[in-house]
Amino acid sequence: MGLIVNFFPLSTSHVHLHVISQDFDSPCLKNKKHWNSFNTEYFLESQAVIAMVQEAGRVTVRDGMPELLKLPLRCHECQQLLPSIPQLKEHLRKHWPE
Repeated sequence: MGLIVNFFPLSTSHVHLHVISQDFDSPCLKNKKHWNSFNTEYFLESQAVIAMVQEAGRVTVRDGMPELLKLPLRCHECQQLLPSIPQLKEHLRKHWPE
């Protein structure tokens, strides 16, 4: 499993950087909002943010980003839908290397 280095859009004027392992094995991952913040377009790719700042001097966040946090839980590896965070976490173990 690798690391992801991307940004969260906190508002239309602020972003902040996160570095997270792709196994998502963390006691801090507690709800659908947490999961979707790292596994939807809400988590802005670092290269895209850097390009926006270089080209326009600012980060542009598209409308509707908060709605992404309400999407159903979906495995980032195989796209399977899971009904709860505990079931998602158990499912994710299937994708971990032995």
